[in-house]
Amino acid sequence: MKYAIPLTVLCLFMTGCASQKQNDPIQETETPEETVYEYNGNPLMFRPQDENAVYLLEDGLSLQFKGSMQNADCCEETSCLVYDTVLLKGKSETELELFENRSLPLNSDTGYMILQKMEPLYFLSFNDEQQYDNSCACVFDAEGNILQEFDHVAITMNTVYVNQFLVTYPRGKSGNDCDASQMCPYEEVWSVTEEGLEYGPLMSGMSAQDTEKWTNALLEVYPDLRAYAADPDNFTETIELDGHLCRIAYFGTVQPNGWFTRERTFAVAEDCSVIYEYNTAEDTWYYEEH
Repeated sequence: MKYAIPLTVLCLFMTGCASQKQNDPIQETETPEETVYEYNGNPLMFRPQDENAVYLLEDGLSLQFKGSMQNADCCEETSCLVYDTVLLKGKSETELELFENRSLPLNSDTGYMILQKMEPLYFLSFNDEQQYDNSCACVFDAEGNILQEFDHVAITMNTVYVNQFLVTYPRGKSGNDCDASQMCPYEEVWSVTEEGLEYGPLMSGMSAQDTEKWTNALLEVYPDLRAYAADPDNFTETIELDGHLCRIAYFGTVQPNGWFTRERTFAVAEDCSVIYEYNTAEDTWYYEEH
């Protein structure tokens, strides 16, 4: 019987601990309060800035972005806001995994989001500032149905026709004449109409070989252009100068908000015989023989 008291005390102690454990409140991680934005339908470019942001698109349709401050490789400083979850809420709730499962996550330091209403549909994209061809996008309707997704592409918005955008596949696209192991871009123009989505190849009258030829000719005469960013739409516009049919190319700077600022303009003759640079102040084209 000499062990009776210690055992009794031990049992009471263990019972008390179990009881205390059951009564302790469960610690839950608090969800940050929602920051709500009412989207007015105009093209919107933004970076992640709220840990729990909700964009109200119309009655019964919204986008929600959830994230936190994290130490990630994409951050310019020690940490930045990174979105882990992107939800499209319509008739049902859809997790946009295309935007979540990325080597470069949606963050407040690198890249930017574009939200644009293309009547009657919506367009959402994340544009990578580090890699021109590592952007993603999706098109969805007013009920929250995803109609089309794009990944590992370059997206160029049409500033004249708001219901159009250009998709560039840097290594070609299945079904065209490009070997996917090579760098031979294939481009499509996508349009949103009342009937839905339409697309077709960019009819620019040029090939990847032409683009490379004109670029090399231009850089040979103006090697300092390597320090500038090139407009993704280079060589798709034409102009006739001194009887030469020329392709126009723009070079400039990508601004912190993601917009490309044109600073220098050139025209390369299709046979590369003459290269012009435009002088804005004098409204004159000057040329260099090549």
